[in-house]
Amino acid sequence: MPTNLILFQNTAYMKYIILIASSFFLILQEACNNGAATDKSTLKTRSAADKTESKTERNKKTVMACMDAVNAHDPEKIMKDEAPNFVEYGDGTEANSDKDRLKQGLTGIFNTYPDFRFENATYFAEGDEVVVISDFTMTFKNDMGKTKATGKTAKFKDVDIFILDENGKIVSHRDIYPADAIDAQLGVKSEKGQCAEKQ
Repeated sequence: MPTNLILFQNTAYMKYIILIASSFFLILQEACNNGAATDKSTLKTRSAADKTESKTERNKKTVMACMDAVNAHDPEKIMKDEAPNFVEYGDGTEANSDKDRLKQGLTGIFNTYPDFRFENATYFAEGDEVVVISDFTMTFKNDMGKTKATGKTAKFKDVDIFILDENGKIVSHRDIYPADAIDAQLGVKSEKGQCAEKQ
C-alpha cells in the first residue's frame, strides 16, 4: 500500500477519533452544566427545607421547654417564651391576654392540684404550629375558691395547640380536654368545668 494512502487513512481515522472525542466532551460538558444548574436549584430547595425544618425544630423545642415547666410548676418558665401579644384561649370559652391573670391562674392550679403533671407526651410540629397530645393527672388536694377539695384524682387525655411567631415566641395556646369528665372524676360540679381549667 502506498505511503500516501496509509497516511490519508490514518489522518481520516484520527479526524474521526477527534470528532467522536470532541462530541463526547461537548455532551459531557453540557450535562455537567445542566447538572450544576440542577444542583443549584436543588441546593436552594434543600436550603429552604432546612430553614423550615430548623424553624419547626426550634418551635418544637420551645414548646417542649414550656411543657417541662408545667411539670416543674414554674409559671415564670411557662411564660418565658410567650410573645408580647400572647393570647390564651384555653378550651375556647374565653380569650385571655392578661399576663398577671394567667400567672395567678397557673399558681392557683399548682396550689389546688399539687401533683398536676403530664406524661407520655407526643409532639407534632409543622412550621409555626406545635401540637402536644399527653396524659394529665391531677388530685384535688386544696380548696379552689369556694369549692372544697375532694382528694380525688382525675386522669385524662389533653391536646395542647401552640402557635409561634417568626421569632419562635408563642403567640397563642389552646387546649382540648374533657372538662365535664374531669369534674366528675374530681367529684365536683361546675357549669364550665372550672375546676378542670388549666390556664
